[in-house]
Amino acid sequence: MVNKIYGKKIGMSRYFVEEGRSVPVTIVKIEPCVVIQKKTIAKDGYEAIQVGFDNKKERQVNKPMKGHFKKAGDKLFNYLREIKVDNAENYELGQTIDSNIFQPGDLISVSGKSK
Repeated sequence: MVNKIYGKKIGMSRYFVEEGRSVPVTIVKIEPCVVIQKKTIAKDGYEAIQVGFDNKKERQVNKPMKGHFKKAGDKLFNYLREIKVDNAENYELGQTIDSNIFQPGDLISVSGKSK
């Protein structure tokens, strides 16, 4: 099962709890991730899936990357990341992974990178 998803920070806001106290919150837009490649122990030495997110225009992508993306469908992506999984065979090329992997009440650990 995938335990990671990627998104973009939209901004900050505040949420008022029942006691009237305000809590700072970060607004994150969850980008749907598409499985681009499956990494297996036999071929790569570890189990992972490579996902792409944040669509990119065709003129901004070079030919080798277009060929890499073509295996998974017709979309081109700005970012490629790997997610370690227990069994990469459970995922299909072109499969979309989105925020539906989380249920209301789930605790999520968030990390970010500053520019």
